[in-house]
Amino acid sequence: TNDSKMLIILIGVMNAFNQVSMFDFDWPPVFRQIAQFAAQLSFNLNFFHPECSVEVPFIQRWMFFLSVPYMMMLPLTAAYFIASAATLRKDIHAPGEKFFTKAWLLKNAYARVCCMSAIILLPFHYDQLLVPFSCIDRGTGSSWVAQNPSTPCSLSDPTYVAMINISVIGTLIVATLYSGLL
Repeated sequence: TNDSKMLIILIGVMNAFNQVSMFDFDWPPVFRQIAQFAAQLSFNLNFFHPECSVEVPFIQRWMFFLSVPYMMMLPLTAAYFIASAATLRKDIHAPGEKFFTKAWLLKNAYARVCCMSAIILLPFHYDQLLVPFSCIDRGTGSSWVAQNPSTPCSLSDPTYVAMINISVIGTLIVATLYSGLL
């Protein structure tokens, strides 16, 4: 069983390393080579592109992508509460520290899964939060959102203002959640 635990830890580390390498930095060549090796040993969960399947306005699609990390936490939290109810209810009146130890171990496992999910989803989430701030100059003195050329980067455009507001609120939420981990 120790071998299987080590394999699971190795896969987790490779997935985390692969996700960290997705940040848009100027990585050294050695790091990029290690990242390519880690990518071969990690899971690729990008099976399909839902944005190609359904025609929706860009801002709705962008807001959906922003909400993915938070939606991923819902089944994890539901599993935590179900596991708590199923495993802790029979030990609630147990003598000594049995109940508190089991509750602490379950909460610890939940927190580890949440942290790993956050590490895996963080590069994707930050890329989405920064979309309104990546504008392309068209040479006519006007700039447009790089991922949606029909949205001008102008505070007079209501779609762009909504994107900026959502991005700032999302950044504050992420900062608050991560500061809670400290």
